[in-house]
Amino acid sequence: MPAFVATFKNSRGKAETLTLEAADAVSAKRSLRRRGIEADNIEHKLETAAIQRLAKTANGQQSSLGKSLSSLLEQRPGIKE
Repeated sequence: MPAFVATFKNSRGKAETLTLEAADAVSAKRSLRRRGIEADNIEHKLETAAIQRLAKTANGQQSSLGKSLSSLLEQRPGIKE
C-alpha cells in the first residue's frame, strides 16, 4: 500500500507531520478525519523524498547518481573495437 505524509496543526496550533498508509490520497484524508485530524496537506511519500533529494542537490550536494552521470557526460565519445 502506498505511503502518504500528512501535515496538520495540533490542538495547540503547532505544525506536525504524520506518515500513514492508504490506497490513495482520498482514503488517507478520510482515515485522518476519522481520527479527528484535519490535514492541511497530504503528499505521496515518494514525491516528498524526491523533493528532498532535489533540494539537497540544489544546495550544492551532488548525489552519487549525479556524479556518475556527470563523469559519463564529460567523457569524450569513443569508438570501441
